[in-house]
Amino acid sequence: MIKLGEEIIVWWPGTVIKPDDGGKTKELEFEIQCKVMSKVTDINDFIALGIDKQLDFLFEHIKDWKGFGDMDGNELPYSRESFNAAMDDRHINAAIIQTWISASKGAPVKN
Repeated sequence: MIKLGEEIIVWWPGTVIKPDDGGKTKELEFEIQCKVMSKVTDINDFIALGIDKQLDFLFEHIKDWKGFGDMDGNELPYSRESFNAAMDDRHINAAIIQTWISASKGAPVKN
């Protein structure tokens, strides 16, 4: 049965692609637990918010994460401070947004 108005929260995998030596890239895997967009207009509303409000919106829609750590390799719990630090990195920022959008679309994850 399809439940109209149901809030959907899922764990969804993502990949950060970072530059590496020799003109190569490295792929770093992570997962976010997020509330997916429930309305067709949500993505347009998100885009129209502007960067500061987009960060607030994303912070509220992401509930937890795995695969993020500090410089010593310790797992970083999801918090406003760690989220802000992650979103300051353009590669991580793009990957988190893309992962959230993919989860909201229900796009199958490619292997």
